[in-house]
Amino acid sequence: MEADLARLLDGFKMEATNIGEYDVVIKQGRKGGGGSAGNRLYDELIQKNGEAYAEIPTENKRQFATTRIVDPILNRGGRFLKPGVGKEEAKVKILSKEKAEDAAMQKLRDQKKTAAKKRGSNGNAEGAKSGQDGSEEVETLRLLVNELVREVKALNEKAYILEEKGKVCEFYLAQYSEGRDQFEDEHESLGKRLTRIENCTDIIIKKVFPE
Repeated sequence: MEADLARLLDGFKMEATNIGEYDVVIKQGRKGGGGSAGNRLYDELIQKNGEAYAEIPTENKRQFATTRIVDPILNRGGRFLKPGVGKEEAKVKILSKEKAEDAAMQKLRDQKKTAAKKRGSNGNAEGAKSGQDGSEEVETLRLLVNELVREVKALNEKAYILEEKGKVCEFYLAQYSEGRDQFEDEHESLGKRLTRIENCTDIIIKKVFPE
């Protein structure tokens, strides 16, 4: 009797072929216990409640795991099973509800780490993309700067040409001004000479043809 009670408390072993539809096989260090309806439901419940589990106070986590994970499996007639080790792997042990809660809580913690790692990977991908976008933006700015430098250089060359043309124009203007001044001086001198000639002509006429 005591031996039977000890087996019930510790869980008893059964052949793996006796696993029911909604039984959940807990395999430590592996992704899951298989593709059974029980394990699929278990993984779905873990994924669905992982974020909420991370937000609730520590003292409420076990009750949360019981209500959201363990009870939905038990209510469907499922059990939480753990395979043996080594040669005993073909045989499984039925876990107590407390052990099932422990396994569910561990699975929920793992789900939180997986979600955080996934967010980190997405963040790194977005960061890499942002860095790539930043590099493209820098390259675009560099091309614009080079274009502006070429335009400034072309404007400087045009300014130099205009400056040289201005110097030539100033030279010819100076030459024109000097020639004009010289022409005006000669014109004035010629005018004076003509005046003197006219005066001499008047004197001669008066002497030759006195009144």
